[in-house]
Amino acid sequence: MSRTPGGAFGAATTVLALVTAWYDELRRGVDEFFEYPDFFYFQLGDGGMADLGGLEIWPPHKQIELPARAQDVLAAIADRAVEYLFVEDGPPGSALVLRETKNSLPRYLRVAIAYGADGTVESSDVTVTGSARSARHVIDAIDESVDLPTDVRAARRDLRQRLSAAGSPTEQLRRIDLDAAVAMLCPLGDARANAPWGVGGMSEDALAARLVQVGAAAT
Repeated sequence: MSRTPGGAFGAATTVLALVTAWYDELRRGVDEFFEYPDFFYFQLGDGGMADLGGLEIWPPHKQIELPARAQDVLAAIADRAVEYLFVEDGPPGSALVLRETKNSLPRYLRVAIAYGADGTVESSDVTVTGSARSARHVIDAIDESVDLPTDVRAARRDLRQRLSAAGSPTEQLRRIDLDAAVAMLCPLGDARANAPWGVGGMSEDALAARLVQVGAAAT
């Protein structure tokens, strides 16, 4: 889950490590296959989509651009039964969402991890180190992300090259709980302004009875 254009590349080595583990399991006793892991890339808001096909997030329908409204974001996670959620680190916000959407998240979600767009986070407790070859894959994926502005691609490429300056790209991540992950996916500001008014064709009064608050100010 990326909050900024190209921010997903901050966890690119981690994605490749997970993909490799998935393929290692699939290859046991199988000579030929045409399958990809059920990994999804969600890009929040405007600013252009990265192309993570080179990181094995494929076919293209698994790369999804979403409005930055919490209801849409959390529903996309729940509807796909996401078990491991990687969230781009950032300040917590709050929002009003359908109570059914909030309650469906813990049904599947097992682990949430915060990553940084630059490959680092404060108070990290997970480290993933790649190889020179994996670093080249990430640079290639950045170059192929033609929907990103040229300056964004250049900045992401520079960040990745700095991570690989010692020869092996190393990403630092932080394990977080579900509430912290949800708060990072909520916008800053008035929670009511981000509510999904108009969903289901319901009146504001009728819908208000079905909404609950999530995020930093939730009780």
